[in-house]
Order: sequence, then C-alpha cells, then structure tokens
Amino acid sequence: MSNYSINTSIIINASPEKVREVFLDFSTYKEWSAFIQSIEPVKDNSINPGDNLNVGLSFEQEGTSITKLQPVILTNSATEFSWKGVLLSSYIFEGSHKFEFNPVQGDSNKTELVHSEQFAGALKYPLLYFIKDKTEKNFQRFNEAIKSRAETS
Repeated sequence: MSNYSINTSIIINASPEKVREVFLDFSTYKEWSAFIQSIEPVKDNSINPGDNLNVGLSFEQEGTSITKLQPVILTNSATEFSWKGVLLSSYIFEGSHKFEFNPVQGDSNKTELVHSEQFAGALKYPLLYFIKDKTEKNFQRFNEAIKSRAETS
C-alpha cells in the first residue's frame, strides 16, 4: 500500500464562510453528523493552533461505538482547519486530519470541501490495511452531512 493518505471532497452549495461556520458549530454535531460525534476544546473554548480537542468518532453506521481522540490543532484559518492525532507516539502512528474550505472558481456561493488525512509512523501500513476503506466511507458520510446542513441552515 503506497498511499499514506485519504482524500475526499464534495461541492457544497453555500459560501466557504457558511460551510466553515457550520463546521465550527461543534455543539450541533450530534444533530447532523454520524461520524464525528463531538468536538470540544479542552480548555476555555480555545481553538487556536497548539490547543487540544476532545474528538469523538463513530466508525459504525449506527453510531454505537465511539472512539475518543485528543488531537492538537495545527491550523484554524478562514480556509483550513486541521489537527494531528497520535497513537502512543509519532513514531508508532499519527494522522494529520484536514478540512479545507475552498471557493469554487466563478461562484462565491459554492465551496469545495476537501476532507483528508495524512498518515505516518511505523504502523501506518498495517493499520491502514484494516481501516482505510471504512475511514474513507466515514469521511464521505461526514462530507454529505455537512453539505446537507450548510445547504439547509
């Protein structure tokens, strides 16, 4: 397996500002997102680079099994939000998860949401062998959910 990343995207009929606003409204995730169940800043509602988040993910369709992560925020700008999560140590396994809010050329009321993750560490090959397809499907589920939310709210 030579691919160390998962890359998905979707076109949303809403401005990048609107899509980012929906994305950053963490308190509503349980209403519309089956994959990312929760995102909470660890301290003082701060979401600046270097801050930690508590993230709850459900890889199951029914949302019964929640995986808890505590990644560190890498970027929070008008066009990108990203974090890095580590399993035991960066040498073992890490993932840099990114959301990009790109305007569609020629239409300021459309956004290309790029949702991706870059993997590194000694266990990237064996872990991705087991989780890559399921993770990619969940990224696509999240993309569809945020599209629906941004286009109807």
